[in-house]
Amino acid sequence: MAQKQSPAAGRTARGDDQRPYYVYYLGDFDRAGRDAGRSLQEKLTRFAAEKGITVVFETVGVTLDQIRLHRLPTRVPKRKTVADLKWPHAFACELDALPPDQLRHLVQGAINRHLSGYELQVLKIAEESEREWLRTREALFCRSESEAGR
Repeated sequence: MAQKQSPAAGRTARGDDQRPYYVYYLGDFDRAGRDAGRSLQEKLTRFAAEKGITVVFETVGVTLDQIRLHRLPTRVPKRKTVADLKWPHAFACELDALPPDQLRHLVQGAINRHLSGYELQVLKIAEESEREWLRTREALFCRSESEAGR
């Protein structure tokens, strides 16, 4: 017979950290995209609750406000199924309509809300250090490859 784990069992990797898990969802602004987000939220919340973990789920994009604010291109929504017919808007919008820089800004904004200015600065310094390390390794690799080809 399977034993039910205590809520603390799910926290072993996190120790006593009681902070919630934050999940940021990006999807199309259409019936299927919204249904996928709701389904993901429901499943993650249910599975996490079994371990005594709280999930905070937020749709970061594409939202109706973003479509209006950035004048994103829209399309006619699919109307093939009964579920499609329940979509309340006369338009839909693909996630791909968000320019890459705007998408990056949305994701960074969502993540950076959880960091202090100091933590963010430390991460930026670490990231630059890692980039420099990779550039050095790449240069060494390319040099050794060219020397081996002589």
